[in-house]
Amino acid sequence: MKLRKLVALITAGALCLGMSMTALAADPSREAVAPTGATTADGTKLDVEPLTKENLEQVQKDVNKILEESGRGTLPEGAKAEIVVAADISLPEGEEIPKEGLQIEVQMTSDQIAAHDIKVGDRFYVLHQKADGTWEVLNGYGTVDKDGKIIATVYSLSPLAFVKITGVDGKAITLVNDPEATPASKPKVVTPVKKASPKTGE
Repeated sequence: MKLRKLVALITAGALCLGMSMTALAADPSREAVAPTGATTADGTKLDVEPLTKENLEQVQKDVNKILEESGRGTLPEGAKAEIVVAADISLPEGEEIPKEGLQIEVQMTSDQIAAHDIKVGDRFYVLHQKADGTWEVLNGYGTVDKDGKIIATVYSLSPLAFVKITGVDGKAITLVNDPEATPASKPKVVTPVKKASPKTGE
């Protein structure tokens, strides 16, 4: 009798553990905004990790406020700002961002493209989380290429969020009175700088 109870307890415990592990492993909100990958303009693969649940919830909650306090303009009436892609993106060890910035290419999933009706040439505001935990809007825009990649120039990596603003007509728009809302130009290709080895200097 005691053995049966013990087996039942162990089985119940294993089931509970399995359910909790499954819940931790599958977090739809984080997976829904994670890109399939990211590279630099020269094809260097970047390290990509999903945002923490806390970071994602914070930026989703405050996205309108972050945009409007950035000095880039105001959200048009009836428009909505949506985070399409968000991730913690970093360079491989031994490389750093050059002073003139780094062009990155972030691959969206087919689900993200379909859910947000992404079109070639759509502009994204690029949000970056600073060391103090607050978010800023980087200069310029990310733009969508024919392969479903967001092309953007950044000056710092770590957590990034790519925001599409959709007008009442369903088209991608910019903030009202955004001083940078000029015709998109082809971004300058900038690749990462390799750090010198502390032993060889090479």
